[in-house]
Amino acid sequence: MSEPHLRTQGASEDRGLFFGVGDRVGGVAAFDPHQQWVRRRVHLDRGHVGISPARERVPDLLVVSFMNWTSSPIVFLACINIFLLLLGFFFEAVSLLILVTPVIMPLVYNYGIDPVHFGVMMCLNLTIALIHPPIGMNMFIVCAIGKVSVRDYTREVIPFLLVLILALICVTYIPDLVLYLPRLLGG
Repeated sequence: MSEPHLRTQGASEDRGLFFGVGDRVGGVAAFDPHQQWVRRRVHLDRGHVGISPARERVPDLLVVSFMNWTSSPIVFLACINIFLLLLGFFFEAVSLLILVTPVIMPLVYNYGIDPVHFGVMMCLNLTIALIHPPIGMNMFIVCAIGKVSVRDYTREVIPFLLVLILALICVTYIPDLVLYLPRLLGG
């Protein structure tokens, strides 16, 4: 038997997510600001995190904010690279791709950046974050499988990280490196 607060998506919205929250008073749904917060919080906890930023118009706010701050795609790409590297240190890459891409893509289109170029840049960026010490998730997997300490791993991975960061800079600011083959094939 399911708990009252764990209803399916087809549950009546006017009844609320918990019994007693959002009950009708005199045929009209009672409004409580706290109730709205509870609904949004539970909505996020129920796995609809990707829908909530769109519902709250986060992409529109980001476009306006970034366009007011800078009109340069070079500065935008630098900010996105730093942002993705920092997020990639703490979160898994697939989750970030699913959650961050719909929020950032309106900015990408607004700055006139090719989506294929941006996708390759984003994947390379998150790959670097996965192996980067001291928090990269894959770093701990490699250390456990190879039975090496984090210190030894860090010492050995630094040259590879420098090459990957150089590759990220090249991919970010020379889009033809990424787009040559798709354009050659007629894309």
